[in-house]
Amino acid sequence: MQETNVINKTDVFNSETNSVLGKLCWWHVEDCKVSRAKLMDAFETLNLPKQYLPKEIDNSRAFKRALREIEKQSNSGEKYKGIVVTKISDNEARALYSIHERHIDKASERAYIDEADTLSFNKENGVIDYGNKYADQIRELLGDCQQYYTAQNIRTIVRDLIKGWVQAISARERGAVYFVRNDQFEHLVLIDKFIKATCGGEIMDFPVYEAKRGDVWKLAASEMIQEYVELRQSSLDAMDKPNGYKCALQNRADQLGEFGKKMEMYALLLNENADAIFAQIKETQQLLLDKMKSMI
Repeated sequence: MQETNVINKTDVFNSETNSVLGKLCWWHVEDCKVSRAKLMDAFETLNLPKQYLPKEIDNSRAFKRALREIEKQSNSGEKYKGIVVTKISDNEARALYSIHERHIDKASERAYIDEADTLSFNKENGVIDYGNKYADQIRELLGDCQQYYTAQNIRTIVRDLIKGWVQAISARERGAVYFVRNDQFEHLVLIDKFIKATCGGEIMDFPVYEAKRGDVWKLAASEMIQEYVELRQSSLDAMDKPNGYKCALQNRADQLGEFGKKMEMYALLLNENADAIFAQIKETQQLLLDKMKSMI
């Protein structure tokens, strides 16, 4: 999907008869550390759907987050400086990683790498069993990673709420700005309150008026056709598996049903004809139904 300028301010302010179709929204989230209890309290207080609450932070995920963080911190300086973290082995009980340091020779002619440390992480008790030069730094980071969610985690939750719960459509190829229908404004207010209650920050928005109806439909149709193509392909893949399960096929059928509802809402809002896409959705659903019947 190519980037499209959805809104032109002169169209908005020069028209006396324009009605609001929706809003373009984006958000800012401040740096933060959010405990599981605080996150759950925000979801409960604002009555946000629990399926968008992230999983609890297990020891393995926390350790990987700590490794990513120390790698990021060490590589924020000059080019070729810093460390490289490499997985040696990883099983249910233990994860073993090596840490290599990057260097530049005195003449600035050559970069080279040396092994500086090896870390062994016990997944059961969440403790670094052994390590040398970097062990203490990573233990400190690990403590935070085991207890707190970061601003990036909150951004991911907000994005998933915007795309899934609000069913917004992307206004840019790389995301970050979304079109929200006018019947979803109350949900947008709750997401803004969620940001403020956890990290701090805000949802920012700009109205999209009737004059831009055609541009909004181009965005909606482009994104939803792409979504349908992906859903259809995953449905065909599920049907082709020799040991496929009915529950997997039913899941694809349910996804198609939800997608159809979303498509219908945008077609009604924008007064557009989406019969051709609806027909394709029903065709794929029928293929899934026929396949499930053959498995009885």
